Amino acid sequence: NFRKLFKEDTGMSPALYQQSLRLQRAKELLSSTDMSIKEIAYRLNFDSPDYFSSKFKAKAGCKPSEYRTGMKG
Repeated sequence: NFRKLFKEDTGMSPALYQQSLRLQRAKELLSSTDMSIKEIAYRLNFDSPDYFSSKFKAKAGCKPSEYRTGMKG
């Protein structure tokens, strides 16, 4: 019942919402710290840096390294 109400309210499942928040936090860390992509992936509880990168690219349209480069350029 919670999942149904949550999805009605936010438009996404709790799991997708949580992942969206983690990816938003990743953007913040990429733009404001010098932490490695590996450190960011593990800090945000992704299973691996590769999994993090694939999810980030699917959501942001670019790799985490490209996002960081774009923020500094």
